Amino acid sequence: MADGIMICGDGPLIPRVASYVLASHRAVTIVSKDAGLRVEGADFIESDPTDAGELAKTPVGKVSDLIVICREDWDAAVVVMNSRKLNPEVTIIANVNRENSAEKLYSLGASRVVFPLSVSGNLIASAATSPVLAEFMDRIILTQDIEIGHLEIEEKSGMVGRQLEELEIRQRTGCWILGILKPDETFVPNPGPQATIEAGQTLICLGTSEGLRDFFESAKPSYRQKREGEESI
Repeated sequence: MADGIMICGDGPLIPRVASYVLASHRAVTIVSKDAGLRVEGADFIESDPTDAGELAKTPVGKVSDLIVICREDWDAAVVVMNSRKLNPEVTIIANVNRENSAEKLYSLGASRVVFPLSVSGNLIASAATSPVLAEFMDRIILTQDIEIGHLEIEEKSGMVGRQLEELEIRQRTGCWILGILKPDETFVPNPGPQATIEAGQTLICLGTSEGLRDFFESAKPSYRQKREGEESI
């Protein structure tokens, strides 16, 4: 399945979301009947994603992730339902404008539903009660000089079987490992240096865009071969 992300809908948040995804160096395709939502660097398909026939002509069957942002929750529900039929494996993130719409979208196939008013409310409260935390969130959400990413460990990864202290992730890339999500969905926050990396785990990490790219590159099987070659010299 392609690693690209498709964004469907007509919501005003689309350009912002697309720009953020592009900054993480992933391909973006926007499907919308509103040509004013075009974003430089992203492919744009002028089409109505709420029309099942038109949606079927898009790359929805090939992408790994789909973001649905519509002005009306009913439209979002239609897109989620039809997208799930066209691509049973896609991860669907849907935006809702009313909190009571979330349950409906989950029942139609959404993987995760986001209620922006709740998120913004929490940020406003944090700005008043914890300015330091608010500043930290601003740097992640707004300035993009710090990002949170995740890395799924494959069986052939050069990291499998090695401890965090041995990998020297922070020294090599400047990234921090915030937590480890195990295959059984157990979450280990702030893992210690003796934590061993295993296939099937997902590492939650914090770093700059460049640092995260270096870190993700180090997870590839070729990285182990490269390191062994360097050490043998």
